[in-house]
Amino acid sequence: MKKLTLVSLGIALLIPAGALGQEAVKSDAVTQASLSSKPASTKPKTISGKVSEDGRTITTANNNLWTIANPDVLKEHSGQLVKVKCRISSDADATLIQILSVKIIPSAVKYNANTGDAAFRR
Repeated sequence: MKKLTLVSLGIALLIPAGALGQEAVKSDAVTQASLSSKPASTKPKTISGKVSEDGRTITTANNNLWTIANPDVLKEHSGQLVKVKCRISSDADATLIQILSVKIIPSAVKYNANTGDAAFRR
């Protein structure tokens, strides 16, 4: 009976000690993560917008301004609507992007009514 009591008392004392050890590891991991810089996003993002005249920025429909890290890619698309696949920089300035691919968005097609067409004849 004494042996059973001592074993259960020993187990009861060891369980909180294990929990304290795990808590110390978690706080160290949080401290290291906050001190180290954030890793760069490896998954490409897609952004649509208008390229500036100098080809160094893209402005989206909701007026977000993205600065391009490699502006030579978009030099020939200045003033056009484009959809770019890019990687967002992990710096403090999160508006810096590196272009991976570019697709031109066709401008809106304007339709003209032809009054001589069969749809307008009665």
